[in-house]
Amino acid sequence: MKIWKKMTGIVLAVCMAAAVIAVPNTQAFAKASVNPKKITIPVGSTWETDINIDYSMGDAKIVKIKSSSKNLYVKQTHQSYHSYLSTYSEHPYGYATLRLYAKKPGKYKVTFQVCNEQGKKISKHTVKVTAKETDLEYYHPALKKVTFAGKQDIFGMLTNKKSGKFKVKMQKGYKLNSIIMRYYDAKGDWVEKPIKNNSKVTLSPYAYKYEHDYQSSYDSSYWNYYMSTGMFAETSFRVEYMNKKTKEISSRYYYLYRNPIN
Repeated sequence: MKIWKKMTGIVLAVCMAAAVIAVPNTQAFAKASVNPKKITIPVGSTWETDINIDYSMGDAKIVKIKSSSKNLYVKQTHQSYHSYLSTYSEHPYGYATLRLYAKKPGKYKVTFQVCNEQGKKISKHTVKVTAKETDLEYYHPALKKVTFAGKQDIFGMLTNKKSGKFKVKMQKGYKLNSIIMRYYDAKGDWVEKPIKNNSKVTLSPYAYKYEHDYQSSYDSSYWNYYMSTGMFAETSFRVEYMNKKTKEISSRYYYLYRNPIN
């Protein structure tokens, strides 16, 4: 009986050792998921230009974000991570987003590292980027000419101009109703104000930004952090006009971008 118990104990110990070997340390082998690993983006646009990183257990931040060329901008625009597993989220351990902006067509690379909360590198990633010219539609049959600082091809693009005149010229049969200028100010507040046609305006230098940091007062191990920001400082113009014959009212938006100071 004693021999049987001893043999049973040995078998159980061997099984437990095998189980430890068979089950990997998920935190040690965790690696963030990057999507896509290859991306094609339009030149001069921030639409459809995101790289999404799903964090794995232990991941906390993106560092050493680099572009292979000065003609490709890259900026982290979203960050969310937490100390707990969220089973009800499509991002169980949080996520990050990198947004791209290409000044010229070409093939580029974006590299970055994923680290834990202490700054230790967990994984390193490279994303291949192809930038191509596209036909961006800025104008509408009702709008004969829309300019900022005398230029038509400036909308939707990154500009170095800080101010200029915003001017709208309507096609025959249409009437300009209003122009609403919209942007974020230094306090982070959303501002909308009417402007007159052909008036000089100053573009906002402030990008949208939101941060939220939470730690439970009952359990210090329960915390989360969220950040979202615009890639550039955006100023938009809502042009409202009316068809004189049908009285139908329509609107169109025009966007200008600056490098932000925040």
